[in-house]
Amino acid sequence: MKKKVISIMLSIFLLSSINFTVLAEENGKYVTQAEQLKTLGVFQGSDKGLELNRQPQRLEGLVMLIRLLGKEAEATALKTEDCFFTDVPDWGRGYVNYAYKNGLTVGKGGKLFGSGDLMNAKSYVTFMLRALGYSDSKGDFSYNEALDFGFERGLLTLSSLNELSKNVFLRDHIAKVSLDTLYTNIKGSDKTLLEKLISDGSISEEKVNELNGKESSSSEPGTSNTNTYTVAKPTGVILAEVDNSEVTVYWDKIENADFYRVYYSDSLNGEYEKLLDEYNYNTDKWFWDNEYCLTLTGLGYDTTLYVKITAVNDGVESQASDVVSITTKSKKLYPAYQDKLMNTYKNFNTTNYNITINEIDIDDRGYDDYLEIKLYFDKQNLPTFMNMKENEWNEVEEKLLKLGSGIADENNTDVDVYLIFRDDFTEYPEQFADNRIFNKSVTAISNSKYEVYYPFVRIMFEIDTYEYYIEMGDISE
Repeated sequence: MKKKVISIMLSIFLLSSINFTVLAEENGKYVTQAEQLKTLGVFQGSDKGLELNRQPQRLEGLVMLIRLLGKEAEATALKTEDCFFTDVPDWGRGYVNYAYKNGLTVGKGGKLFGSGDLMNAKSYVTFMLRALGYSDSKGDFSYNEALDFGFERGLLTLSSLNELSKNVFLRDHIAKVSLDTLYTNIKGSDKTLLEKLISDGSISEEKVNELNGKESSSSEPGTSNTNTYTVAKPTGVILAEVDNSEVTVYWDKIENADFYRVYYSDSLNGEYEKLLDEYNYNTDKWFWDNEYCLTLTGLGYDTTLYVKITAVNDGVESQASDVVSITTKSKKLYPAYQDKLMNTYKNFNTTNYNITINEIDIDDRGYDDYLEIKLYFDKQNLPTFMNMKENEWNEVEEKLLKLGSGIADENNTDVDVYLIFRDDFTEYPEQFADNRIFNKSVTAISNSKYEVYYPFVRIMFEIDTYEYYIEMGDISE
């Protein structure tokens, strides 16, 4: 299970007890988002109102960046200092001073910041990506690719990407993008920016929850005391087992959903974790597909999983779907076969070298015509194995071929045979970080424990054709 993330839904920002005056009737697609941000003190207007249909200026964008970094108080403290740039109004001096001192801006040359220059979508999304911890100066992304990168990292939905790419950028868009930024995961973290700002004290969780009549951090995902939802709860949730380690998840499409969140637990009434996409910078945003929406892997045998889904529209999360569960198949055991193989292959030797096989695992993966044989050795045997690999690899392949072909003949099945290095390390074992056969060969268990699962070779037998294929895992090969 990943570390528990406090779930704080956008509905806590709905205006329920804050009184403020809008001095002009607001017109814009994202008025609700703008008013929610204003309640938080992140988005402000003027005597003309929120001015959502006006193009924003560069200084306004910088102010939003600093607020979303939680650094407004530090910026305000610099408002009386002299400014390096000559085109900054008095009200913006502290923000620009902070940005210049902390490397957030270098200006446009000639001691000009460009305070009144109009800001476009690429510039503002670049600011938001910086607020999330990404750096264009260090090569995380480039200015020209900011919109696409924002979409890839879950900051922008597909509809937002299209809208920002085709339309003049307005303060209206600032409201939408800024609110989405609050609900996007920080780089390399399972925390959203909102959760970070709350934990840092830049936004008061108690104050925010009080606005919506909630106790701090007490609500379950997809629930609300206000019963005010702009998107229906998902239905038609289906879990289907592909094999013992994979389960596909499907739900019916919600037409106005920007994205979905998936919550899982190992018990019906237990705590539900937010599912994060570890292959996409730990975003919690999932999207519908007509075949299946996502695949859960690594579940193992005889495992019960409970899942519920929410939909999100304009930052507001729906009620959760009904909970659906699945229990994976029990593993078929081959104790006699395992003992027989251990007796034969425990001492895995070539002409000049010998390593000890610590464990042999036999798995049919839920199929009637397939067996998977895995031979494991540890780091005590690793130096000898590397000599074996360097000098007598043909003998290693011959032994594995003999093992695989014998089992294939005896059981009339296809067979895969693996020789796998498996052990724990106290420091990150970079030499085992990449493997052709297995795409996650190093798993961080804690800051001082890393688990290595590194297949050096896989030999595949096809019983119908009696052909075999050898696949090497070591990328140095």
